[in-house]
Amino acid sequence: MNIENMEQEFPKMPQSMRDMIEKEVEKQVKVTPQRGYFSLKKAVVASLAATFVLGTTIFAGTKLYRMSSSPQGNYGMTTKIEKTDATENTEKIDPAPQLAMKLSYLPDGMTETEEGKYSYEQTPGQGGISIVFYQMDTGDEAFWMQDHYVTESENIQVGNHDGVYEKMQNIVGDDSAFDQMIYVTYPEYHYVMQMYVGHDVTKEEACKVAEGIILAPSEELADGTVISPYNWSDYEDAMAENSGEDEALKTTVTAEEMKNLHKIGEEFAVTGEADGESQNLRIKVTDVKVTDDVAILDPVFMDRDMLDVDENGKLLPDTISYIKAGDGINTLDEVISSREVPRKLVYVTLEYTNAGETELTDVLFFSSVMKIREENEVYEICGGEQPKEGDAWDTVQADSSSLEYGEEMAYYDVTGGERGNNYFGSIKAGETKILHVGFVVDEDALPYLYLNTGTSGSSYTFTEQDLAQGLVDIRQ
Repeated sequence: MNIENMEQEFPKMPQSMRDMIEKEVEKQVKVTPQRGYFSLKKAVVASLAATFVLGTTIFAGTKLYRMSSSPQGNYGMTTKIEKTDATENTEKIDPAPQLAMKLSYLPDGMTETEEGKYSYEQTPGQGGISIVFYQMDTGDEAFWMQDHYVTESENIQVGNHDGVYEKMQNIVGDDSAFDQMIYVTYPEYHYVMQMYVGHDVTKEEACKVAEGIILAPSEELADGTVISPYNWSDYEDAMAENSGEDEALKTTVTAEEMKNLHKIGEEFAVTGEADGESQNLRIKVTDVKVTDDVAILDPVFMDRDMLDVDENGKLLPDTISYIKAGDGINTLDEVISSREVPRKLVYVTLEYTNAGETELTDVLFFSSVMKIREENEVYEICGGEQPKEGDAWDTVQADSSSLEYGEEMAYYDVTGGERGNNYFGSIKAGETKILHVGFVVDEDALPYLYLNTGTSGSSYTFTEQDLAQGLVDIRQ
């Protein structure tokens, strides 16, 4: 695999857990991709597990359990739940029923933006809090996690449950990073909660959210949200499945595989996973503009924080940091040097046409830009700069939402569907709808940009569905 900075998109964590959750998220996003998804994805595949430095006894089933963690080096932590020989004062607990969750506290200005994801209303596309549950269906003592890059941890009491607060290294101070974590155990239900906390949420506020969580059987919590947990057995299966060589992402294709490549002004059909009447949909990129500011955007649809602009609407420069990578156990990452690079708004105009004889409703659209180097009829997805012999750095990282492998839509001016996000409400037979999307990229990425209109949301790997529909060459 030749994506130089992949550890920044997928930080160091157990590979099996990353793959398991990534597959589940990719499966769900094919149904309803939306703004904020990739922020959640980065959180879910982001780091790190618990640091239960508790030594606290927990009653579950007919055994007495003790949760503890042991350090590895300076920044690593292994966490386990172990059973003891003691059995007194225990009570048999039946398997947990269908559970529901209710939050009794959220910080001012924060709201639920999608299931399990809570963001500030002013910055819905970044940060916030994301909550995931694991059901210990193979027994509480099966819980085992290894964590890296932990710079701070603290035992906390969350109501009458034990938990821990963690802070992870955020090497460039990324405001959109999920660099905090809270774990809470619910042994009465054989559940563990994992709360990913964004850089924009204070420790105090995050702990108050955790303390305000109400968890109960769904029939007892009628106004709660039913939980869809990850089963721990799935995690164990994923570990076994991925104990060998990891399956490489497809980052290189031949000219033959790219035979469906389109030019600006060329109309093409929606294919991939489209079926039925959706196959009558046609797409055309009619124009691509590159600007230094956001004056071209409709303020109604613009999220200034997601676009990283100053008070005059000018795009702020990106800072590229050159990093010597640590191992997350004995050493942390270290910034060796940095440089600034101008950022550009790539403003794309598309036409969506219903070529069929029946009206289409709730038409999902999604676009991403991919950074691809073409040479000798070979197309390769490329990331940041690669070190040369003798360089002290191993990888590069941007401090903004600029392009490293690809970029999701930072702007779109059509909203619809149940959640009022990236859907056309309807396209009548023979009708053409206009869509404008915007991407913010580093200036040096402009000669390598290709537009992916597939709903997979892929920007860091070639998928068969996206290749079948065909990318659009928008290189500048």
